[in-house]
Amino acid sequence: MDRDEARSALDVARDTDRKMAQRLTWPLWRHALAGGLQALFVITFATPMPFAALLMAVALLGIFWIGANDRKRFGMFVSGWASEAARPSILAAIAITLAGFGAIMAVGEGINRWTPWAIPIALAVFVGVTLASLWWQKLYTQELTEGPAR
Repeated sequence: MDRDEARSALDVARDTDRKMAQRLTWPLWRHALAGGLQALFVITFATPMPFAALLMAVALLGIFWIGANDRKRFGMFVSGWASEAARPSILAAIAITLAGFGAIMAVGEGINRWTPWAIPIALAVFVGVTLASLWWQKLYTQELTEGPAR
């Protein structure tokens, strides 16, 4: 492969990335669902057993459903780690979720013991992770259209 053929191949790859960026736009409900599932994981820390296990199962099923739905709608599932440029948003979502677990532990009377603080904490996780998900989409789309940051 000479230099011109290599350039042509790179141009084809960039065009493909741009087309993917136009096609892969998730609706707001999809971002909110991601935030809701993370909030559900957090609230399990403040929910007595066996109800906590049921909520955890629902959250896990929700994650699998998201993957299946993305494959059905787009023909693929894009992992949050797929984009190096968008990793800060994934790390923010993880930090928000861990902070939610920590807050439940700090204000509650132990794991799987109800505290009324669970509701506002879960709502904060929901909002934070939903916003992080929207941020991820922006960064991922930007990376596909402009290329990876150097």
